[in-house]
Amino acid sequence: MNTAINAGIQSAGFKKYDYKNIALNARLNNGNIESNGSVNDPNLQLNYSATANLQGKYPAIDATLILDTAQLYALNLYKDTVNASFMAYVKALSLDPKNLDMYALIDSSKINFKNKSYSLDTIALKANTSDGNNNLSFNSPIADIKANGNFEYDKLSASVMQYADKYYNITDTVIANGSPQQISFEGLIKEHPLVKDLVPALEYNNIDFKGSYTSAGEDSALNLSVNLPYLVYNTNSIRSGSINIATFNEAINAQVAFDTLNVNANRFFAAKITAKAMGDSLSVDVATQDDKKTDRYSLGATIVKNDEAYLFSLKNNLLLNYQKWNVANNNKITYSPDGILVNNFVLSSDSAIISAASKENILNSPINISIESFDIKNIAALANSDTLLASGIVNAKFSLSEFDKKLPAFTGNAEI
Repeated sequence: MNTAINAGIQSAGFKKYDYKNIALNARLNNGNIESNGSVNDPNLQLNYSATANLQGKYPAIDATLILDTAQLYALNLYKDTVNASFMAYVKALSLDPKNLDMYALIDSSKINFKNKSYSLDTIALKANTSDGNNNLSFNSPIADIKANGNFEYDKLSASVMQYADKYYNITDTVIANGSPQQISFEGLIKEHPLVKDLVPALEYNNIDFKGSYTSAGEDSALNLSVNLPYLVYNTNSIRSGSINIATFNEAINAQVAFDTLNVNANRFFAAKITAKAMGDSLSVDVATQDDKKTDRYSLGATIVKNDEAYLFSLKNNLLLNYQKWNVANNNKITYSPDGILVNNFVLSSDSAIISAASKENILNSPINISIESFDIKNIAALANSDTLLASGIVNAKFSLSEFDKKLPAFTGNAEI
């Protein structure tokens, strides 16, 4: 069946802006489409031509777009003055995940942001399949990425989720007879003045990463490493940071580490977060030191998933502002859609005790909480290095109940 469309639109509204002078021509012939068009608006001027074959499951596309002018602020598409122009070309002979063959290019890009001009180098994406392996490469002034392996892009993320679910239940979706997936990748996020101008509070050095995944593997099947030499956002910053994720010893192991971590006015040294997931149990440890390499804060916890219930327990390695705290061995908080239960949640130091426990061993039983001689500065120091701004000794006894309501009932008293 042949169908021809020739349309001239004088005005069309989008986001409270009326676009003027839109032309669209298209010819449809048994799944084949040929189309061209243009927009000749004072704030948007473009033209395009495209052909597509929609007869198969995955379309084949050949298209060119020339954007001569786009004034995003006037179009109500951005809150600041941003003007852009570029040429884009896409040729996709096959988007079949098992037989990729496509090329995309953005060239002659010019961006004017707050009256500051940028000319960007070519942005290119290539994908092809050779001997059963997919090869992808993306190159741009802001990031370079390449990947290869025997994978299908539409099944890869679900496969990774299914793999992680073997160690800690994160999804109820089961993929029956899923095809094996294997991929290796690496990339570089590059410093660029445009990024820094678009996000003024952000500063960073080049960030490199690499990883691999094999769905049929066990140990060493999942790997990711990221290097963060320098990253600043507002008053928070990190130096010599790293992220590492790997499967070994029948567990998914992760570590996030920084030589220095600045949070507002506080500076932490040798900050580290480690985690291990196996058998539906997640173990997490957080630790940091001071500039003399003395341990200052540490916290460990386990979270076990049992059907729809989560069981949370603290490890006996609690350190608050250099002060060691003892943690009851059998402490546990159980949370599920049916309610909450607290068992022997007791923390004690040389001078203070914090305890919480359900009155009865049933879900949603009232929880009695007691705080004796707790110095606020042990926690306040995390938020502000000047502990004089938040200090004092807390004593409190109170009860939480009526958990079936939007807000639990609170009874008791506290003094500082």
